[in-house]
Amino acid sequence: MARSKWLMGCGVGCIGILLLIAGAGVTLFQFVQSTKAHVEAIGKTHEHLISLHGEVTHYVPPPDGVVPLERALVFMKVRNVLVPHQANLEAEIQNTVPADIKTGDAGFWDVMVFLKRLSGVFPSILDYIHFRNTALVEEGMGLGEYLYIYTLAYHSGKNHLPSDGPEIETDGRRERIFNDDEGSGSFSEERIMRDYNRSMIQILENQLEGITDMSSDYRAALVDEIAAMKADVNRVIWQSNPQPQPNLDQLAEELMAAYNAAVNCFEWGPMDTQEWKNDGNIVNIEF
Repeated sequence: MARSKWLMGCGVGCIGILLLIAGAGVTLFQFVQSTKAHVEAIGKTHEHLISLHGEVTHYVPPPDGVVPLERALVFMKVRNVLVPHQANLEAEIQNTVPADIKTGDAGFWDVMVFLKRLSGVFPSILDYIHFRNTALVEEGMGLGEYLYIYTLAYHSGKNHLPSDGPEIETDGRRERIFNDDEGSGSFSEERIMRDYNRSMIQILENQLEGITDMSSDYRAALVDEIAAMKADVNRVIWQSNPQPQPNLDQLAEELMAAYNAAVNCFEWGPMDTQEWKNDGNIVNIEF
């Protein structure tokens, strides 16, 4: 599996060098310029979204913890808008994988083909984030509220994680791509869980501050949940003690039909406005 590990760990700089060596017709300069243009476009929509609703960590959930039905329905509208974009992006990613990589027989040129194809997916990933942000602006929902409801709907008490992402089959095994051992890639499992933990702790603390009934059972559970999140960076909120969500429950079937594990990690990409100002972090997309 050494070849597979090398393939999975190869970062953007490696892509550019290898593509030049292979004569694939894509220069590192062209790749970075194309990606930069997409990042700048998303930066504008992200900034507009934040100007309307605040940063992710500014969101304050309802004091009783229950997502109101009208907000659950808005969330559902956004999710339904994204379903075809999810399917298209998943198919595009899977179409990058040559047959020999799937069987474990990949040679050097198979890897070159895979890297060339995968580099072409980055603009589509960024486009997906742009589509999502545009839908949120149109429906009047902030990114913080969206991600909070998202994790309640798909992660809390469920068999999904914020770090779920695209996998390829290689030598009979499934391996996560856009991942790296250092956790520095924008969509790596480690970075997503680290950013998820940070943002969700702040959101739960915002909620705690808004609860005036000091004897509330929910408040006591919330204090315990915040402590548990601080103790475990890989914990999903309400992981072991899911709170009742009747309005999400009545939409459960439709919600799950709109979930795509292969695209999930792109929902949890860079959340802060500064990261979309092309400070170098967002272009750090590793395999």
